[in-house]
Amino acid sequence: MELIALRLMQLLDESRTKIQRISVPLSHRDVDRIHEAKEILLAEISDPPSIQELAGRIGINTKKLKYGFRQIYGSTVFSYLRHIRLDTARRKLQEEKISVTEAALYVGYNSLSHFSRIFKEEFGFAPSRLHQ
Repeated sequence: MELIALRLMQLLDESRTKIQRISVPLSHRDVDRIHEAKEILLAEISDPPSIQELAGRIGINTKKLKYGFRQIYGSTVFSYLRHIRLDTARRKLQEEKISVTEAALYVGYNSLSHFSRIFKEEFGFAPSRLHQ
């Protein structure tokens, strides 16, 4: 049983390596569109479009948007957006001394508890610590 488990783990590792080697080249036009997607996300940080909506607006399919975004920016669209939203909120809290509620709403979070939880996950401390 242990040998079978080891062999299955080897096969899984081999298949992951093969998947990682498969790379779809992005055209210059695709790269420009991915950059445009990033700019849209930054401009509409408090109410960002869905992946499908974003892909439609820049003129590529969702699969290429997701793949291209990861290739260019090193993260998923969702992870990138989340990081930017939280970093923007952090800067607002530090520089403008706005309330935690105002910061959460500014970057599009309606639930203060959710915002506080993911802020703490991202930075290691509660947002209220910056609003003292």
